[in-house]
Amino acid sequence: MTGIVTLKNGQRFYRVKGGYIRVNAAAHNLYYQRKTKRVAVIAKHGIYEYRHATLKANQRVKLVKPKTVLKVKKIVFQGHVTRYQLTNDHYITANRQFIQWR
Repeated sequence: MTGIVTLKNGQRFYRVKGGYIRVNAAAHNLYYQRKTKRVAVIAKHGIYEYRHATLKANQRVKLVKPKTVLKVKKIVFQGHVTRYQLTNDHYITANRQFIQWR
C-alpha cells in the first residue's frame, strides 16, 4: 500500500502498486497495533519465537504449537510491522492470521 485516497462522497481507496483497491467497512490492519497481556497461537502449524524483533530464520529459538497461550511483555515496532515481546524476552509476530488476543 502506498497511500489512501478519500473521495468527496466519503469512499476510501487504498493506493497500491498497479492501481487502487476500494476499502470496505470491514477492512482492518493485518497486525495488531495495541498491547495485550496474553495471545494464543492460532496458526495451523504454530509459530516461532525469535531472539530479535527482525524475526530472521537464523534467530529462531523454538516452535510454539497451536492453541498455546503466551504472556506478552510489550509491543515493539520493527519498521511498519508490529511484534510482541514475550515475558521471556523472545519475540513473535503480531499478525492476526497467526495469533489471537486472549
